[in-house]
Amino acid sequence: MRKVAKRIYHIARAKGTVLLVIDEAHEMLRHDGGKVGRQMASLLKVMVNECVFSILLVGTEDLKPLFKSLEVLNRSLPDDDCDLRPFDITKRADCEYFFPFLKMLEDRLVEDGVVDRPLGWVDSVEDCARIYDMSGGILGTPCRVLFMALDRAFRAGRPHLKWDDISKAFVAYNQLRPENERTFDPFVKGPRTESVATLSRMLT
Repeated sequence: MRKVAKRIYHIARAKGTVLLVIDEAHEMLRHDGGKVGRQMASLLKVMVNECVFSILLVGTEDLKPLFKSLEVLNRSLPDDDCDLRPFDITKRADCEYFFPFLKMLEDRLVEDGVVDRPLGWVDSVEDCARIYDMSGGILGTPCRVLFMALDRAFRAGRPHLKWDDISKAFVAYNQLRPENERTFDPFVKGPRTESVATLSRMLT
């Protein structure tokens, strides 16, 4: 364990790392009664103390006991955790993050010359409802669908997106998922009435 930490330390110093992200961090607590996790936490705390980098732990709620350990109790921010669950359509703050992020992503594609014009996929309440229903509130879904739609448009020789690209890409993406994880298809009969009604209140 110390050898691993030492290698991390030297690599971070050499590359000027400012943030270390550890995915599936809860796995550290699933072995030896959490002993491995506590040892790793102690070693990472040393690096934080020496200002090598900040650390972001990504994992399930099983990770929370680690923040109560003596090794990291005085160096963590457990009250400022990031919730990666689907956003709540009934919360204005969630809506004001989710849709502006997607708008920013689209604008950036235009600015960087990836496409020559925006689709406007979150420009209206109905469009926002369509994207919400498609994603189930999971931000990664429209991003993945967007990537697939861009591939479809480029193969067709177009430097811009059409809604049909998004629709076809979503169908393909949804079919790849387990049946119990598939989301509603808003491109067949339009977005759900309740989604439009809720977003009309949240976004206006």
